[in-house]
Amino acid sequence: MLFASALFGLAPVSSSQSAADPPIDVRAVQGHTISDDVVVTARDLWSTRRYRYTIFFAGRPVVVRLPDAPNSFVIVTLAPGAYEPCTVVVKLEPGRTTPLTATVTIQASRAYADLPRLEDIETAARWAELSRTLIDSGISETTWRRIPAERRAGLLNIYAKLSRETVAGRPIAAFVRKITVIKPERIFAEVDPRLLELVRSARDRFHVVSSALHGVDGWTMVRHDGSFKTNDEQGNLQLTLAYDADGRLVADIDIDDHSGIRHAWDVLKHIVTRTETHPFDIHEILITTQNLDPGYQLMPRRAQ
Repeated sequence: MLFASALFGLAPVSSSQSAADPPIDVRAVQGHTISDDVVVTARDLWSTRRYRYTIFFAGRPVVVRLPDAPNSFVIVTLAPGAYEPCTVVVKLEPGRTTPLTATVTIQASRAYADLPRLEDIETAARWAELSRTLIDSGISETTWRRIPAERRAGLLNIYAKLSRETVAGRPIAAFVRKITVIKPERIFAEVDPRLLELVRSARDRFHVVSSALHGVDGWTMVRHDGSFKTNDEQGNLQLTLAYDADGRLVADIDIDDHSGIRHAWDVLKHIVTRTETHPFDIHEILITTQNLDPGYQLMPRRAQ
């Protein structure tokens, strides 16, 4: 399904195709070509010539009409309906066509998650520690299905990160005993009492951070060196440790979208707006910046 726009004096895309018009592959972060309407704007860098039209990408690359400007650069903006827009620069060379690939992240508000069943988690080796923890937490298949999708997605994000990060040669997921609360952006859990000292000693992978906005009423926060974050630029795992009323070591576990000054701004934003980073955004960050797949797919929600 291919449409040409009457805006900017455009010719139909399907006619008079130039030999330099490239096939463009617009992919989701998990590698598959998207199925979505994409508004394409192509502009010659050195002139006012511009094409604008809408193409339906049906899970395969599409040839895109570009301004006829040999030995020039063309700026191509791709704006899918359910994904974030992106821009690529194309160098037009006579007699040469170079296929282009653009990767786009999905907009959380326009997506739904295709999540695994509890049965899938119980039978897949990648989720062995999560399966154990869910069983120990008393979460059945019925309970799992009743947990809102955004919370299940957030849990899978966190467990992907807990399974990659290690202390004493073991994944941190192995030290989580029982989950008590699941939120879209964080979980509260009882953890192995050895975890505090093990994370303190893992200075090559964790650094100490503030525990502001972490923990719950009834917890006694660890006063010094009790909150830790991985050294990633984006998608940082944060562990904030405390003791509950029965003296058990517990943790507030979450993933930040980024660290440093930008995270300080986010903390202020969360205080003022009471909003958190959407788990679908964390999903895209983990895949694009760390090649870490949480184990579910985000699909565009079709307009009703």
